[in-house]
Amino acid sequence: MYQRPELVAAHDRFWSLIRDGLLAAGIAAPERLSQAADENAVWADPSLVLSQTCGMPYRTRLRGRVALVGTPDFGVDGCGPGYYRSAIVVRAGDARRELKEYRDGVLAFNQTDSQSG
Repeated sequence: MYQRPELVAAHDRFWSLIRDGLLAAGIAAPERLSQAADENAVWADPSLVLSQTCGMPYRTRLRGRVALVGTPDFGVDGCGPGYYRSAIVVRAGDARRELKEYRDGVLAFNQTDSQSG
């Protein structure tokens, strides 16, 4: 759900540390993560060991079906532990400066069930 080209190395490192811990506890874990799999299919798979999701899919579809084991804190500047924020971004050359000026604009967002949009 969060795989972007600039995050591949960080995600691979994060997974290797998690995998090492799982293996040390006697829990089988794949060497590499599958980034091509459909997240909904993965979350419903009975062989799921561990996955990451946005809070909204967890609250709306997954709670009671999976166990929440933790919430990572990625150390975003200006956003304290346990807090969350999104950003609205626009083209650098756009002349509009007030949110109300975008009323008739076109909006692109991640997913309808994503807390971050």
